[in-house]
Amino acid sequence: FLTAVADVYWAIAGAGDFNKDGNTDLLWRHYGYGSHSLWYMSGTTIIGTEALTAVGDLNWRIENH
Repeated sequence: FLTAVADVYWAIAGAGDFNKDGNTDLLWRHYGYGSHSLWYMSGTTIIGTEALTAVGDLNWRIENH
């Protein structure tokens, strides 16, 4: 189980091994402000976080290819 996120505008926008440690990390996007945050994970434990640059265009979307 993960920590609850009370603000409903935050949603997981992607997942991947962003810090190359062999664990899947979570990329969050705030769909009200265009903010982004990474949760570096070890299983279901958050081992670090990082705020990323916001994208002002709220129609912009993260896509996996």
